[in-house]
Amino acid sequence: MKSKFINKEIIYTGKELAPHWIYKNFNLQGDAIVAFVGECEVKLSEMVDLQDVLDNSPIYSKKMVHFIAEHFNTTLIEGVLRQRLLVNIAREAISDNLINNNFSSQNIIRKGDDLFYNDGKLSVSIAAKSINSVLIH
Repeated sequence: MKSKFINKEIIYTGKELAPHWIYKNFNLQGDAIVAFVGECEVKLSEMVDLQDVLDNSPIYSKKMVHFIAEHFNTTLIEGVLRQRLLVNIAREAISDNLINNNFSSQNIIRKGDDLFYNDGKLSVSIAAKSINSVLIH
């Protein structure tokens, strides 16, 4: 799997969760993941998660770390499992960072596909099937 950290801020709107977005923008063809930092503003019209739409819950953060992955020849079930692995890897990295800086990591928990810290939501994540791939944010 190809990977790349993008060294410029990108505003995530939800439109980036599209087939071949990684290839078109960063020339990484095939299974790939990119990471970048930037604002997050996903309006209801761009939401993939219908529960968030029904709950009238747009997503906004002034600054966050984003990971977008695209997997080809993968079922949605496999994509969701890979999403869970990515969320757990993020949880471990955050926990290690907290421990290394003398903070407790016991309050970081995973519920489904999201991470929580001291009862506050720490992450947003979705896995979605496109016409030719599975996309993960």
